[in-house]
Amino acid sequence: MNDADRRAWCTQHGINTEIITDQNGQPQLVVDEEGMRRIADLAPNPHQAHALIDQWLAEADAQE
Repeated sequence: MNDADRRAWCTQHGINTEIITDQNGQPQLVVDEEGMRRIADLAPNPHQAHALIDQWLAEADAQE
């Protein structure tokens, strides 16, 4: 699946995306927290997916 496919899937599910340029000059498709939560709702195990997002966000906060 390429970025265009991912963006189309996200759009189909009402998930906003953005393209940013990373520190290496490469474009990256990003999703905000609300979008990650919507993706988690679609996961086979939404409870586990939300817990993983909580962990990622806590780790990101700790790095700031």
